[in-house]
Parts: sequence; C-alpha cells; structure tokens
Amino acid sequence: GFEWKVTCSQRDLWYKQYKDLVSYIEKNGNSRVPSKFPLNQSLANWVMTQRNEYKNFQKGDSSKRMTEKQIELLNKVSFEWKIVEASEVQWNKQYKELVNHVKEFGHARVPSKFP
Repeated sequence: GFEWKVTCSQRDLWYKQYKDLVSYIEKNGNSRVPSKFPLNQSLANWVMTQRNEYKNFQKGDSSKRMTEKQIELLNKVSFEWKIVEASEVQWNKQYKELVNHVKEFGHARVPSKFP
C-alpha cells in the first residue's frame, strides 16, 4: 500500500539543513542566519543548534551529537561559530578608548564632555 509517513535519518536532515545554509551563505555572504527568520525558521533553529552543539563538543561532551566531519564541513563554508553582539562590540570599542585615555592622561576619570 501507500506509505503516508516518510522518515529521514538525523544525518539526512543535517545534510539538508547544511545545503540550506550553503544557499543562504551564497545569497547573503555570511552564515549569520537571524534567530527569527520567517523564510526558513528551521534553518535559523538549526544554525543555533550547531553553535550550541559545537560548544558542547569543545567541552568534551560525550554525547557526540556533532561529528568532526560536520565541523569540517561547516568550517569549509566559513561558518561563524560565535556571533559577537553589537553591544559587545561597542563595549570593547569604548574600553579601548578608556585604555588609551589612561595611557595619555594617567587616570580613568574621563570628563562627561570629552571629545
């Protein structure tokens, strides 16, 4: 008879999402799929999962949900394992400015109206 339910292996699903990611990168020039991505929410979820699984892999998590082969494939397409938030970038920029101020003036008491 006719089979209504078609099942895919986890591996097949991973490679399908990987192909979607490669298409996204070709179109957008980066792997920063927004966490809310109406065009392909499952890709957004998958990308977030890959980043989390990679963190676990690096910690030596024995569950081995991510393989070295998968890491290699993601590295091949310049996958960004960590996304730096804009607020973190701004904080680092201002911190460097403070360090330069200390070097120049010998203190960290920056006036509120400083150029």
